[in-house]
Amino acid sequence: MNADFRERQQALTIRKLAVRYSNSSQWVLQDFDLAVRSGEFVVIIGPSGCGKSTLLRLIAGFTQLQQGEIVIGKRIAATAGGVCIPPEERDVGFVFQSYALWPHMTVKANITFPLEQKRFTALQREQRVDEAIMKFGLQEHQHRYPAELSGGQRQRVALARALVGQPALLLMDEPLSSLDVALRKRIQDELLIMHKEWQPTVLYVTHDQDEAVKLADRLIVLNEGKIQQAGTPYDIFHSPNNSFVANFFGEVNELVGSVVENQGNGLCCIRIGDHIFILARTQSSLTSGERVRVFIRPSWVDIQEREDMSNARITDSRFMGAYTDYSLEWQGIPLRVSTQNTISKRVGDSIFLKVKDAWSIKTSE
Repeated sequence: MNADFRERQQALTIRKLAVRYSNSSQWVLQDFDLAVRSGEFVVIIGPSGCGKSTLLRLIAGFTQLQQGEIVIGKRIAATAGGVCIPPEERDVGFVFQSYALWPHMTVKANITFPLEQKRFTALQREQRVDEAIMKFGLQEHQHRYPAELSGGQRQRVALARALVGQPALLLMDEPLSSLDVALRKRIQDELLIMHKEWQPTVLYVTHDQDEAVKLADRLIVLNEGKIQQAGTPYDIFHSPNNSFVANFFGEVNELVGSVVENQGNGLCCIRIGDHIFILARTQSSLTSGERVRVFIRPSWVDIQEREDMSNARITDSRFMGAYTDYSLEWQGIPLRVSTQNTISKRVGDSIFLKVKDAWSIKTSE
Protein backbone atom coordinates (compact mmCIF):
# COMPACT_ATOMS: atom_id res chain seq x y z
CA MET A 1 0.00 0.00 0.00
CA ASN A 2 2.85 2.37 0.80
CA ALA A 3 4.08 2.63 -2.78
CA ASP A 4 0.57 3.22 -4.11
CA PHE A 5 0.04 6.11 -1.70
CA ARG A 6 3.38 7.73 -2.59
CA GLU A 7 2.70 7.54 -6.31
CA ARG A 8 -0.77 9.06 -6.10
CA GLN A 9 -0.84 12.82 -6.65
CA GLN A 10 -4.40 13.35 -5.43
CA ALA A 11 -5.24 16.48 -3.45
CA LEU A 12 -8.27 18.40 -2.23
CA THR A 13 -9.13 21.89 -3.44
CA ILE A 14 -12.06 23.94 -2.13
CA ARG A 15 -12.91 27.29 -3.67
CA LYS A 16 -15.32 29.93 -2.34
CA LEU A 17 -17.42 27.32 -0.59
CA ALA A 18 -20.54 28.46 1.26
CA VAL A 19 -23.44 26.59 2.81
CA ARG A 20 -26.29 27.29 5.18
CA TYR A 21 -29.18 25.23 6.41
CA SER A 22 -32.57 25.73 4.77
CA ASN A 23 -34.25 26.87 7.99
CA SER A 24 -31.58 29.45 8.87
CA SER A 25 -30.30 32.70 7.41
CA GLN A 26 -26.88 32.19 9.03
CA TRP A 27 -24.06 30.76 6.97
CA VAL A 28 -22.43 27.65 8.43
CA LEU A 29 -19.44 28.09 6.10
CA GLN A 30 -18.82 31.19 4.01
CA ASP A 31 -16.22 32.16 1.40
CA PHE A 32 -14.17 29.11 2.42
CA ASP A 33 -10.97 28.23 0.54
CA LEU A 34 -8.70 25.29 1.27
CA ALA A 35 -6.00 23.32 -0.54
CA VAL A 36 -4.66 20.03 0.85
CA ARG A 37 -1.50 18.51 -0.61
CA SER A 38 -1.19 14.80 -1.34
CA GLY A 39 -0.06 12.87 1.74
CA GLU A 40 -0.68 15.78 4.09
CA PHE A 41 -2.26 15.31 7.54
CA VAL A 42 -4.44 18.39 8.03
CA VAL A 43 -6.31 18.90 11.30
CA ILE A 44 -9.30 21.25 11.49
CA ILE A 45 -9.94 22.54 14.98
CA GLY A 46 -12.55 24.87 16.39
CA PRO A 47 -15.43 25.15 18.87
CA SER A 48 -18.68 23.24 18.54
CA GLY A 49 -20.90 24.59 15.78
CA CYS A 50 -18.11 26.30 13.82
CA GLY A 51 -18.68 24.18 10.68
CA LYS A 52 -16.03 21.44 11.07
CA SER A 53 -18.28 18.42 10.61
CA THR A 54 -20.37 20.18 7.96
CA LEU A 55 -17.20 20.68 5.92
CA LEU A 56 -16.41 16.95 5.99
CA ARG A 57 -19.97 16.08 5.00
CA LEU A 58 -19.77 18.46 2.05
CA ILE A 59 -16.52 16.89 0.86
CA ALA A 60 -17.93 13.38 1.26
CA GLY A 61 -21.11 14.32 -0.64
CA PHE A 62 -23.53 13.84 2.28
CA THR A 63 -24.52 17.54 2.22
CA GLN A 64 -25.09 19.77 -0.80
CA LEU A 65 -23.29 23.11 -1.07
CA GLN A 66 -24.91 26.38 -2.13
CA GLN A 67 -21.83 28.17 -3.43
CA GLY A 68 -18.33 27.30 -4.63
CA GLU A 69 -16.79 24.04 -5.77
CA ILE A 70 -14.99 21.00 -4.37
CA VAL A 71 -12.25 19.26 -6.37
CA ILE A 72 -10.90 15.88 -5.29
CA GLY A 73 -7.73 15.09 -7.16
CA LYS A 74 -8.42 16.29 -10.70
CA ARG A 75 -12.17 15.66 -10.59
CA ILE A 76 -14.77 18.29 -9.76
CA ALA A 77 -16.83 16.56 -7.07
CA ALA A 78 -19.42 19.28 -6.45
CA THR A 79 -20.38 22.76 -7.61
CA ALA A 80 -23.20 25.14 -6.86
CA GLY A 81 -24.30 24.72 -10.47
CA GLY A 82 -25.34 21.14 -9.88
CA VAL A 83 -22.26 19.05 -10.76
CA CYS A 84 -22.13 16.36 -8.14
CA ILE A 85 -20.29 13.04 -8.06
CA PRO A 86 -22.21 10.58 -5.85
CA PRO A 87 -20.55 9.87 -2.47
CA GLU A 88 -19.74 6.27 -3.39
CA GLU A 89 -17.79 7.45 -6.45
CA ARG A 90 -15.68 10.17 -4.79
CA ASP A 91 -12.83 7.91 -3.69
CA VAL A 92 -13.17 9.14 -0.10
CA GLY A 93 -12.90 7.19 3.15
CA PHE A 94 -14.85 8.40 6.18
CA VAL A 95 -14.29 7.55 9.85
CA PHE A 96 -17.20 8.57 12.06
CA GLN A 97 -17.23 9.38 15.76
CA SER A 98 -19.78 6.61 16.28
CA TYR A 99 -17.71 4.04 14.28
CA ALA A 100 -20.73 3.27 11.99
CA LEU A 101 -19.87 -0.44 11.75
CA TRP A 102 -22.35 -2.95 10.37
CA PRO A 103 -23.54 -4.78 13.53
CA HIS A 104 -24.52 -7.97 11.65
CA MET A 105 -21.09 -8.30 9.98
CA THR A 106 -17.89 -9.66 11.42
CA VAL A 107 -14.76 -7.54 11.66
CA LYS A 108 -13.42 -9.06 8.44
CA ALA A 109 -16.72 -8.58 6.62
CA ASN A 110 -16.89 -4.92 7.70
CA ILE A 111 -13.40 -4.29 6.36
CA THR A 112 -14.12 -6.18 3.13
CA PHE A 113 -17.38 -4.34 2.41
CA PRO A 114 -15.97 -1.21 0.65
CA LEU A 115 -13.83 -3.39 -1.63
CA GLU A 116 -16.91 -5.25 -2.81
CA GLN A 117 -18.35 -1.94 -3.97
CA LYS A 118 -15.23 -1.20 -6.05
CA ARG A 119 -15.12 -4.40 -8.12
CA PHE A 120 -11.90 -5.80 -6.75
CA THR A 121 -11.23 -9.44 -7.53
CA ALA A 122 -11.59 -11.99 -4.76
CA LEU A 123 -7.81 -12.36 -4.55
CA GLN A 124 -7.27 -8.60 -4.35
CA ARG A 125 -9.89 -8.30 -1.63
CA GLU A 126 -8.32 -11.09 0.40
CA GLN A 127 -4.82 -9.61 0.15
CA ARG A 128 -5.86 -6.08 1.06
CA VAL A 129 -8.12 -7.12 3.93
CA ASP A 130 -5.49 -9.43 5.41
CA GLU A 131 -2.92 -6.64 5.26
CA ALA A 132 -5.28 -4.14 6.94
CA ILE A 133 -6.19 -6.66 9.65
CA MET A 134 -2.51 -7.25 10.36
CA LYS A 135 -1.61 -3.54 10.30
CA PHE A 136 -4.28 -2.68 12.87
CA GLY A 137 -3.67 -5.72 15.09
CA LEU A 138 -7.07 -7.30 14.52
CA GLN A 139 -5.99 -10.88 13.74
CA GLU A 140 -7.57 -12.31 16.90
CA HIS A 141 -10.80 -10.37 16.40
CA GLN A 142 -11.50 -10.77 12.67
CA HIS A 143 -14.34 -13.26 13.16
CA ARG A 144 -16.02 -11.35 15.99
CA TYR A 145 -18.92 -8.90 15.70
CA PRO A 146 -18.76 -5.19 16.69
CA ALA A 147 -20.81 -5.81 19.85
CA GLU A 148 -18.06 -8.15 21.06
CA LEU A 149 -15.33 -5.51 20.75
CA SER A 150 -14.07 -2.72 22.99
CA GLY A 151 -14.27 0.93 21.90
CA GLY A 152 -10.64 0.96 20.84
CA GLN A 153 -11.02 -2.23 18.83
CA ARG A 154 -14.11 -0.87 17.06
CA GLN A 155 -12.21 2.27 16.14
CA ARG A 156 -9.39 0.19 14.67
CA VAL A 157 -11.93 -1.66 12.56
CA ALA A 158 -13.40 1.64 11.37
CA LEU A 159 -9.92 2.89 10.43
CA ALA A 160 -9.03 -0.34 8.63
CA ARG A 161 -12.30 -0.23 6.68
CA ALA A 162 -11.74 3.39 5.66
CA LEU A 163 -8.18 2.75 4.49
CA VAL A 164 -8.41 -0.69 2.90
CA GLY A 165 -9.54 0.72 -0.44
CA GLN A 166 -6.65 3.24 -0.47
CA PRO A 167 -8.93 6.28 -0.89
CA ALA A 168 -7.62 9.50 -2.38
CA LEU A 169 -8.80 11.28 0.76
CA LEU A 170 -9.47 10.10 4.31
CA LEU A 171 -11.97 12.16 6.33
CA MET A 172 -12.07 11.69 10.11
CA ASP A 173 -14.78 13.34 12.22
CA GLU A 174 -13.67 13.41 15.89
CA PRO A 175 -13.00 9.65 15.74
CA LEU A 176 -11.40 9.38 19.19
CA SER A 177 -13.63 11.66 21.26
CA SER A 178 -15.56 8.80 22.91
CA LEU A 179 -12.42 6.97 24.08
CA ASP A 180 -10.75 7.37 27.47
CA VAL A 181 -7.59 9.46 27.68
CA ALA A 182 -5.07 6.60 27.78
CA LEU A 183 -6.69 4.75 24.85
CA ARG A 184 -7.04 7.98 22.87
CA LYS A 185 -3.30 8.64 23.15
CA ARG A 186 -2.48 5.08 22.09
CA ILE A 187 -4.72 5.31 19.00
CA GLN A 188 -3.15 8.69 18.17
CA ASP A 189 0.27 7.00 18.16
CA GLU A 190 -1.10 4.29 15.87
CA LEU A 191 -2.54 6.93 13.53
CA LEU A 192 0.87 8.58 13.23
CA ILE A 193 2.52 5.25 12.44
CA MET A 194 -0.22 4.47 9.90
CA HIS A 195 0.24 7.85 8.22
CA LYS A 196 4.00 7.45 8.03
CA GLU A 197 3.71 3.99 6.44
CA TRP A 198 0.74 4.50 4.10
CA GLN A 199 0.88 8.29 3.54
CA PRO A 200 -2.80 8.89 2.87
CA THR A 201 -4.16 12.43 2.54
CA VAL A 202 -6.04 13.07 5.79
CA LEU A 203 -8.52 15.75 6.84
CA TYR A 204 -9.11 15.29 10.57
CA VAL A 205 -11.65 17.18 12.69
CA THR A 206 -11.25 17.64 16.45
CA HIS A 207 -11.91 20.13 19.24
CA ASP A 208 -9.02 18.76 21.34
CA GLN A 209 -6.01 21.11 21.15
CA ASP A 210 -3.51 18.52 22.42
CA GLU A 211 -4.68 15.99 19.83
CA ALA A 212 -4.48 18.60 17.07
CA VAL A 213 -0.89 19.54 17.94
CA LYS A 214 0.21 15.91 18.11
CA LEU A 215 -1.28 14.78 14.80
CA ALA A 216 -1.17 17.73 12.41
CA ASP A 217 1.28 18.54 9.66
CA ARG A 218 -0.85 21.66 9.25
CA LEU A 219 -3.60 23.13 11.40
CA ILE A 220 -6.71 25.00 10.28
CA VAL A 221 -8.34 27.02 13.08
CA LEU A 222 -12.02 27.52 12.27
CA ASN A 223 -14.59 29.77 13.93
CA GLU A 224 -18.05 30.84 12.78
CA GLY A 225 -17.50 29.21 9.40
CA LYS A 226 -14.30 31.09 8.57
CA ILE A 227 -10.62 30.17 8.75
CA GLN A 228 -9.00 32.22 11.49
CA GLN A 229 -5.48 30.92 10.87
CA ALA A 230 -3.68 28.13 9.02
CA GLY A 231 -0.15 26.93 9.67
CA THR A 232 2.02 24.51 11.58
CA PRO A 233 1.07 23.79 15.21
CA TYR A 234 4.24 25.62 16.31
CA ASP A 235 3.41 28.77 14.35
CA ILE A 236 -0.18 28.92 15.55
CA PHE A 237 0.79 28.39 19.19
CA HIS A 238 3.64 30.91 19.14
CA SER A 239 2.28 33.50 16.67
CA PRO A 240 -1.55 33.61 16.76
CA ASN A 241 -3.32 35.90 14.29
CA ASN A 242 -5.92 37.19 16.73
CA SER A 243 -7.39 36.88 20.23
CA PHE A 244 -9.64 33.96 19.31
CA VAL A 245 -6.75 31.80 18.08
CA ALA A 246 -4.54 32.77 21.01
CA ASN A 247 -7.19 31.89 23.61
CA PHE A 248 -8.57 28.82 21.88
CA PHE A 249 -5.17 27.31 21.33
CA GLY A 250 -4.00 27.12 24.93
CA GLU A 251 -4.03 29.36 27.97
CA VAL A 252 -2.63 32.84 27.42
CA ASN A 253 -2.15 36.16 29.18
CA GLU A 254 -3.62 38.83 26.92
CA LEU A 255 -2.45 42.39 27.59
CA VAL A 256 -2.67 45.74 25.80
CA GLY A 257 0.32 48.03 25.43
CA SER A 258 2.02 50.52 23.12
CA VAL A 259 5.17 50.36 21.00
CA VAL A 260 8.13 52.24 22.42
CA GLU A 261 10.58 51.27 19.68
CA ASN A 262 10.67 48.93 16.72
CA GLN A 263 14.09 47.32 17.02
CA GLY A 264 13.93 45.45 13.72
CA ASN A 265 14.38 41.73 13.12
CA GLY A 266 10.76 41.21 14.21
CA LEU A 267 11.24 42.63 17.73
CA CYS A 268 9.58 45.59 19.41
CA CYS A 269 10.02 47.19 22.82
CA ILE A 270 6.53 47.51 24.28
CA ARG A 271 5.26 49.37 27.33
CA ILE A 272 2.46 47.79 29.34
CA GLY A 273 0.89 50.03 31.94
CA ASP A 274 3.10 52.72 33.43
CA HIS A 275 6.23 50.84 34.41
CA ILE A 276 6.48 47.52 32.51
CA PHE A 277 8.70 47.27 29.44
CA ILE A 278 9.19 44.01 27.50
CA LEU A 279 10.53 42.79 24.18
CA ALA A 280 7.93 41.09 21.99
CA ARG A 281 7.99 39.38 18.62
CA THR A 282 5.83 40.75 15.82
CA GLN A 283 5.24 40.28 12.10
CA SER A 284 3.85 43.76 11.60
CA SER A 285 5.70 46.94 10.67
CA LEU A 286 4.85 48.63 13.94
CA THR A 287 5.88 52.19 14.71
CA SER A 288 6.40 54.06 17.95
CA GLY A 289 3.16 54.88 19.78
CA GLU A 290 0.99 52.24 18.05
CA ARG A 291 -1.32 50.22 20.25
CA VAL A 292 -0.71 46.47 20.34
CA ARG A 293 -2.23 43.37 21.86
CA VAL A 294 0.40 41.28 23.62
CA PHE A 295 0.11 37.52 24.15
CA ILE A 296 2.22 35.81 26.82
CA ARG A 297 1.81 32.08 27.39
CA PRO A 298 2.12 31.04 31.08
CA SER A 299 5.16 28.91 30.17
CA TRP A 300 6.89 31.92 28.61
CA VAL A 301 7.46 33.51 32.02
CA ASP A 302 10.37 32.65 34.30
CA ILE A 303 9.98 33.21 38.05
CA GLN A 304 12.97 33.46 40.35
CA GLU A 305 13.55 33.68 44.09
CA ARG A 306 15.84 36.70 44.43
CA GLU A 307 16.70 38.42 47.67
CA ASP A 308 17.87 41.62 45.99
CA MET A 309 14.95 42.22 43.64
CA SER A 310 11.22 41.54 43.17
CA ASN A 311 8.60 42.89 40.77
CA ALA A 312 5.54 40.70 41.45
CA ARG A 313 3.53 39.09 44.23
CA ILE A 314 2.05 35.58 44.39
CA THR A 315 -1.74 35.71 44.80
CA ASP A 316 -2.51 32.01 44.28
CA SER A 317 -0.79 28.71 43.44
CA ARG A 318 -2.04 25.31 42.37
CA PHE A 319 -0.04 22.10 41.97
CA MET A 320 -0.96 20.41 38.66
CA GLY A 321 1.30 17.33 38.75
CA ALA A 322 3.99 17.95 36.13
CA TYR A 323 3.95 21.70 36.79
CA THR A 324 2.59 24.37 39.17
CA ASP A 325 0.24 27.18 38.16
CA TYR A 326 0.83 30.56 39.80
CA SER A 327 -1.35 33.64 39.77
CA LEU A 328 0.77 36.77 40.14
CA GLU A 329 0.19 40.48 40.53
CA TRP A 330 2.77 42.10 38.26
CA GLN A 331 2.91 45.78 39.16
CA GLY A 332 -0.87 45.88 39.30
CA ILE A 333 -1.44 43.56 36.32
CA PRO A 334 -2.70 39.97 36.88
CA LEU A 335 -0.55 37.29 35.23
CA ARG A 336 -0.74 33.48 35.03
CA VAL A 337 2.53 31.54 35.13
CA SER A 338 3.25 27.80 34.75
CA THR A 339 6.57 26.36 35.86
CA GLN A 340 8.17 22.99 36.52
CA ASN A 341 10.63 24.59 38.91
CA THR A 342 10.15 24.14 42.66
CA ILE A 343 10.17 27.37 44.65
CA SER A 344 9.80 27.98 48.38
CA LYS A 345 7.74 31.15 48.03
CA ARG A 346 4.10 31.01 49.09
CA VAL A 347 0.91 33.02 48.49
CA GLY A 348 1.52 36.62 49.55
CA ASP A 349 5.29 36.46 49.02
CA SER A 350 7.18 38.67 46.59
CA ILE A 351 8.88 37.12 43.55
CA PHE A 352 10.91 38.22 40.55
CA LEU A 353 9.59 37.42 37.09
CA LYS A 354 11.11 37.71 33.65
CA VAL A 355 9.18 37.42 30.39
CA LYS A 356 11.15 35.07 28.13
CA ASP A 357 8.90 35.40 25.09
CA ALA A 358 5.89 37.40 23.93
CA TRP A 359 3.95 37.92 20.70
CA SER A 360 2.27 41.15 19.65
CA ILE A 361 -0.26 42.18 17.02
CA LYS A 362 -1.63 45.57 16.10
CA THR A 363 -4.93 46.53 17.72
CA SER A 364 -7.36 49.41 17.32
CA GLU A 365 -8.09 49.55 21.06
